[in-house]
Amino acid sequence: MQNGDANPYFFSLHAAIQANLSRHLFVSASLMNVWQSQNLTVDLFPDRYGQQTMVQDSFFPSGTAGYTYGNRFSDFGAGWRFTPAFFVQYLYSTDYGATAASHTLMLRYTFRLRRE
Repeated sequence: MQNGDANPYFFSLHAAIQANLSRHLFVSASLMNVWQSQNLTVDLFPDRYGQQTMVQDSFFPSGTAGYTYGNRFSDFGAGWRFTPAFFVQYLYSTDYGATAASHTLMLRYTFRLRRE
């Protein structure tokens, strides 16, 4: 028998910038840093033969999880505005090696339901 308790804590900071290079062309960059801490406590109770065996499952994970979490994340992009409401943007997203970087191509149209 075992009893476990996990107390994760985190703090994050995010900064972003976007600059218009021309009437249509813009670039953007974003950086997020996450500080995290996790306290894991597992109490083992002996079975009827006096054995203490730790069982790892989804309720009682032991040690480091199989998934590696990154602590820095960035997006870098460039886009083209066709109209004030419609643009296309390319984004390169990275977590600096924790997982593979990703590439995104976005088409965005902003609907305005009423005039402001």
